[in-house]
Amino acid sequence: TQRVAILTTLFVGFRVGEVLALKISDLDLEKQTLSVTKNLIRVPTAAVSPENPNIEILNYDPKKKTHLIVQNTPKTSTSNREIAISDGLCEFLIRHLFTLENSTWPNPDGLLFPSKAGTHLDPKSFEIRLNAISKRCEIKKVNPHALRHTLATRLVEERTPLNIVQGILGHSSIETTRKYLHKSEDIEREAITSMTDYLNGEQFNNAPRLNGAKKRAKFAGIPLPDFSQRERITANNA
Repeated sequence: TQRVAILTTLFVGFRVGEVLALKISDLDLEKQTLSVTKNLIRVPTAAVSPENPNIEILNYDPKKKTHLIVQNTPKTSTSNREIAISDGLCEFLIRHLFTLENSTWPNPDGLLFPSKAGTHLDPKSFEIRLNAISKRCEIKKVNPHALRHTLATRLVEERTPLNIVQGILGHSSIETTRKYLHKSEDIEREAITSMTDYLNGEQFNNAPRLNGAKKRAKFAGIPLPDFSQRERITANNA
């Protein structure tokens, strides 16, 4: 599960807490999108308020030094977002869910990336696993935030408009998005040079015309596993 969560973080650019808070219901196969509506973070117990309606405290114990909490309010006004995902990532996530369904892992909350115990994965555990994978691949200085930087840089290299990159990352300011990018003179030169292609009239004539029809999502209609049914069956048999 952690490996799938790491790859998903790289492919969608969500913050780690956003990925680990995802539920199966956040994966929409009809629109082929993933939606961010929550954020998972670890905070000192002194900063936790059990009366706060905007957070869910996981396994609250006042004797603990820190707690994992699920925030229902976004980090910024643009943090809550829905982004389109590729066919490859969508299929990857579907296969992951059916693998979970065929396992013995509980998942009472319908999490997209549950732990073996059926609880939320800890962001610290995520980071430890990422470090282990990085060392195995002989890649230095890889942290969860580097995954977001990598996606942002690759998107710009593919000439994705900066405002689109901003929306994917959930930044409130486009200037914040700019800080994630790594300058490439070769890419800049190629982008400027490509403008000369517009001088070719034949390309205008052969360009495909848009008809306004929306393409149906490849995986629309596939019923995803319902782990709540498993919990009810287990309870009835107990």
